[in-house]
Amino acid sequence: MYLTIAICDDDHVQVDLIYKYILKSPIKRYDKEIIKTYEGEKLLEIIRCKKIDIIFLDIEMKGMNGIEVAREIRKINDEIVIIFLTGYKGYALDAFSVKSLDYVIKPIYEDEFNITLDKALRRVDESRAYKGKNDYFVVRNKDEIIRLKYDEIFFFEKQQRKIKIYSHKGNFMFNGTIRDLECQLEDVCFLQCHQGYLVNMNKLFLFRKDEIFFRDIEKTVPVSRRYKKSVVMQLEKQLI
Repeated sequence: MYLTIAICDDDHVQVDLIYKYILKSPIKRYDKEIIKTYEGEKLLEIIRCKKIDIIFLDIEMKGMNGIEVAREIRKINDEIVIIFLTGYKGYALDAFSVKSLDYVIKPIYEDEFNITLDKALRRVDESRAYKGKNDYFVVRNKDEIIRLKYDEIFFFEKQQRKIKIYSHKGNFMFNGTIRDLECQLEDVCFLQCHQGYLVNMNKLFLFRKDEIFFRDIEKTVPVSRRYKKSVVMQLEKQLI
């Protein structure tokens, strides 16, 4: 799973400390990008043009304070996990009003930070799992439009210049690339396991050596050496 985490605090020391905690935490097993910024206005600029999963946001900042920034964030994106940083506990009601997940009291200690980070990761996972079960993938061909729930799809297979979907409702072809699909489905539970395959990790029944098996279909999917590590990491994460 790929994560983008932003840290916003006008105190450079605090930003560097949180950055260090993230790198040392169990999150190191994820592919990730960590963005540092020191102004709420700059954070909003980033969010308008880039997808962010988790934000650590200081409340007492110069210019726009963290609560004001969070209100603007919610106008842009209602799903970003927001965790406030503060030296004062009296902001609980304000934090609740912008649907923040939690807040961390300064000074920030590593053990407490890791507990909050783990909570944030679980929220991201839950959100992506919900999308995987309830959102639809739309296949548009010349003569038909097909809607498939993500939870109905086993995997996508590259076949020359086309993509073949294997699903509970049958198999379907459409024009596309694995690379474009991976970008489109990055928020859901699909993972590339081979140059020519993108699999729904929630449908995986067995992973043996270099092959993925599914419960309801006989066809298996190969796992290449390049992607084997990310498949194993995702499976281990699902077992936690």
